[in-house]
Amino acid sequence: MNIRTALSIALTTTAFSLAHAKPAQTHRASVAASGKLEKNSERSKSEKGSSVTKTETETQTYLLDMKVNNLSPQEDTFDLEWFFIKRPIESNGSKGEPQICEKGKETLTIAGRKRTAHKAESKPVSYVETKTSKESSGNSSNNNSSSSKKNISGDVYAGYIVVVRRDGKILAKSSNERSFLSDKWLYSIDNPIRATSSSKKTSSSKKKKAKKK
Repeated sequence: MNIRTALSIALTTTAFSLAHAKPAQTHRASVAASGKLEKNSERSKSEKGSSVTKTETETQTYLLDMKVNNLSPQEDTFDLEWFFIKRPIESNGSKGEPQICEKGKETLTIAGRKRTAHKAESKPVSYVETKTSKESSGNSSNNNSSSSKKNISGDVYAGYIVVVRRDGKILAKSSNERSFLSDKWLYSIDNPIRATSSSKKTSSSKKKKAKKK
């Protein structure tokens, strides 16, 4: 076999291989998520002397319904991840900085052009509001006076983030709040400790500025 014939056979073999080679698989997905916040309230009242204390406790649970679509024609495997976000309640009733409080993960294998649904339920969070009123009486009915004190503590849910990954890369994302899909929040889902610390610093600096005013 001469060099020309060998070269011709090699080129023919290469062309045949390229013509019959399978195209590289692309990984594409979409996700849709909807959340339902369930609330349960309990009230109680206690009296001690001239003091009356009323307590209201609200417990919240998030129910999450997620649907993942494999947009590629071939079967593929994805990591579905979800993150629940809460806000602490300050003693004056204002809400603090949102922070990730819980996360979950499920690996899904989905046929080409098909969809799979998955549900998740958060752990309960709660806040307590306490009102204490006290009435004191003087020597006459005109001297009666009353005082009240209110205190709130606990947490409330702010929402969720859902992402679909393949080999660590985010292919799709969803949330109840557009702001939770910012680069800052997508960074925080992989670095929750640092993100929480940053949130606390931001909250602390805001309080200091408020005191200066």
